[in-house]
Amino acid sequence: MNNQASTSAKWRCATRITYGPKDCKGGSLEESEIQNAVLRALNQTFAGKNNVKEVLKKNVLDIDKNDNSKQMSLVDEKINKLQMKQVSSVQDNKSYDQIVEQLEELRNNKSKLQTEKSIVDANKRRIVDLIKFIDASSFRVEEYEDKLYNRN
Repeated sequence: MNNQASTSAKWRCATRITYGPKDCKGGSLEESEIQNAVLRALNQTFAGKNNVKEVLKKNVLDIDKNDNSKQMSLVDEKINKLQMKQVSSVQDNKSYDQIVEQLEELRNNKSKLQTEKSIVDANKRRIVDLIKFIDASSFRVEEYEDKLYNRN
């Protein structure tokens, strides 16, 4: 019997690691089994790339429906009106504390909207890039490479 430790990577469920093999219904998986499953999934995706592209295009359209540009324009209009009101209050020596609070709230709201828009735009760019990649691809991946699947 060979009692030497295996040098190949194996994946085990968390239950097996925490409670031992008696509580785990599944066995260990070799790294190569997981890599082969990823390759099969990727190749199946490319085999049906027209379906994938349609889903991605629908996602882009859904993203466009949720554009918050109108909301940002409304917030900008409110900010401009309040700024004019603030200038007027200063000129008339009136208190403008409430206006300042409203402006701060609107600016915070605008900042949140800009952040949301940046995230949405980045997601849209990723989807469009993926569609372009799928369009340009007519290959079958034969060998697993970490750099294809890891973002780090």
